[in-house]
Amino acid sequence: MKYLKRFDQIQEAVGVPTGITELSSKLFYSILENLDSGEASFDIRNGSRDKYIFKTREIDIYFSIPLEGKINDYEVSEFNVLITIHVVKRQEYEAPEMTGAYFSPDIDIDRKNFKMKYTNTNAIDLGIRLEFPWHASKNEEFWIEEVSDMIRENKSDVISSLGHELMHSYDLAFIKGGTGFEDAADYQSVSNLRFDIPVVDNFFYYLYFMSRCESTVRSAEIASRMEAQGTTQEQFLDFIKNNKVWTKLKEISKWTYAGFRKSIIDNADAIKENLEEKGVDTNGLSAEQVADLMESLILNNIFGAKSETVAELMRDPKYLACDDDFMRMLASLRGETIEEDPDKEEKSRFLESFMEKMRKEMKNSKHYFESKEKMFNFESNKLLKKISKLFSMATDTKKNAMHSKISDKKYGKNESILNWEKYQYALGVKPKISSKKFI
Repeated sequence: MKYLKRFDQIQEAVGVPTGITELSSKLFYSILENLDSGEASFDIRNGSRDKYIFKTREIDIYFSIPLEGKINDYEVSEFNVLITIHVVKRQEYEAPEMTGAYFSPDIDIDRKNFKMKYTNTNAIDLGIRLEFPWHASKNEEFWIEEVSDMIRENKSDVISSLGHELMHSYDLAFIKGGTGFEDAADYQSVSNLRFDIPVVDNFFYYLYFMSRCESTVRSAEIASRMEAQGTTQEQFLDFIKNNKVWTKLKEISKWTYAGFRKSIIDNADAIKENLEEKGVDTNGLSAEQVADLMESLILNNIFGAKSETVAELMRDPKYLACDDDFMRMLASLRGETIEEDPDKEEKSRFLESFMEKMRKEMKNSKHYFESKEKMFNFESNKLLKKISKLFSMATDTKKNAMHSKISDKKYGKNESILNWEKYQYALGVKPKISSKKFI
């Protein structure tokens, strides 16, 4: 009922709720003020060699901002901000870059009804991910100054990302109050898939980019950038043509299953070598068979990632000992009884039902990829049309002339990924292809 009651509000100003662009801008300047104040907490550590390919140092800067704001009738009173810097010694120099941002709400996992409920929505936890080229300094003042300068220099990118995350908070936390396990699996599972094969990794990124959760926030993201840049109606066409979201949607709208498969066939030798390195046998396979194998691997890895996400969400720590043979044996020797999950059978039925739906969807790989082609084309063009209507929010210069004679929770986190490769590096996502059969 809450969702239905407020559904019309999200439609105003072509999907941009009142107050969101103004709050994004205020938050940007508040972040800079907190950095410059020298009162932020600071943590520095060397990156784990097991997690990262290149030599890496991780730096966290975190602080709270008492900032009141309103998005429609959603009242916010505080922001908890975590800026994570990855200082990476890559083989070649790469300029500092903002690689992503995220909204990380407090959640209660309702395992009985298979939902995540977002709590304490008036305090928003936000994270910003940055990557810098290697520098040996561990001096806090040095890094605070570097981050402040970078954020100032990338004002439009930062404000745009803040608008993106605020829209996640408004849509998911305030309007819907959370999300179901199935939606969480659709959204979160793909971001941890990486084959290190460009055509395949691009497909995974497109699935993430076109998820319902991400599509909902695009208008607010672009509107926040427009306000940050002071875009006028005369400038709108050039602005939109050069916008990263617009160009990515154009790219996705042209994706075809035939082109995807042809790219695999054309690069079959390199892909076979890649697969062999990861323990997948490709001996004697023709280029066409490599494409068949790759499609099968993609589907099985998506299936496995989604199933694992849902299973993990359902796993109650209170009953973990019951699933551990050693703990059960130990309890037996002590004459103790380990409590079993009373909802175990219901959870098993839910998981099996979820997997059965996926099996039907993925039973025929050709049909699966053709359905994604249709979805990419339809949804991207629908979103392009919606974004084009943001023209009405650009500054009307003629009208003005006349008036002149105004955060690290694993689940529930919603990431705004700006650089897919560097984002996955920052989280330690290594190329991995499972050959385990699920379907």
